[in-house]
Amino acid sequence: MKQNKLIILLIGILYSLTSFGQSNIVFNADERLFTVFSLINICGFDDEHSENMSDVRLYMRQELKNINPNLKAEINDFYKKTNNVNWYNYTCYSFMLTPAPVFEIKEESLALR
Repeated sequence: MKQNKLIILLIGILYSLTSFGQSNIVFNADERLFTVFSLINICGFDDEHSENMSDVRLYMRQELKNINPNLKAEINDFYKKTNNVNWYNYTCYSFMLTPAPVFEIKEESLALR
């Protein structure tokens, strides 16, 4: 009897994981996020969660070496003024922007200040 209850419990857990556990998480490419992280890569943001950087990141870092020196200086100044805040803050910031190519702060985001 005890074994039957355990089996029923396990079946219930598995059922809830498959039917109710459908994820609401969606992964999409986002130009705002990609652009913000490309810009902080210019400033030397080197955090990596694996031993090797992805091919895309290595490619972008190589391409960004050719950026206008004045623009690079502006980006570096901004990065230093914000005390090199962590990636989470930049992620939030990127979603406060309008889509490319404008990248203005959204009206509703200004209310959050």
